[in-house]
Amino acid sequence: MSNKKPKLIKHLKIIEGQVRGLQKMIDNDTYCVDIITQTSAIKQGLSNIENVLLESHISHCVVNQMKKGQTDKATELARTVLATSFLLLRVRFYLYFRCLAKNFDCFFSSWHAGIFYLSA
Repeated sequence: MSNKKPKLIKHLKIIEGQVRGLQKMIDNDTYCVDIITQTSAIKQGLSNIENVLLESHISHCVVNQMKKGQTDKATELARTVLATSFLLLRVRFYLYFRCLAKNFDCFFSSWHAGIFYLSA
């Protein structure tokens, strides 16, 4: 983890700047789709950081737990990851069909903005 820390901090600072930009966009009454696009970028950035942290956790902590015979903790992590992935998939399909049922303009602008690629 320590070798990845500078890169993670750099990405967090970028996200921090994006959030400040998002605040300004809202203050300036920027076009909604542009704001949604920015939130998509922020969420994707956080998701990337989460992936790096999860990978580090699995490759170090979970491997050590398995070696020590602490399989309960490793199993709990696997359940959490699977449950989260399933929930995200359900939310994406719900948004997709809800938006599609309303009108196609909403669907296409939302799809282009990346809404269906985001976490809940």
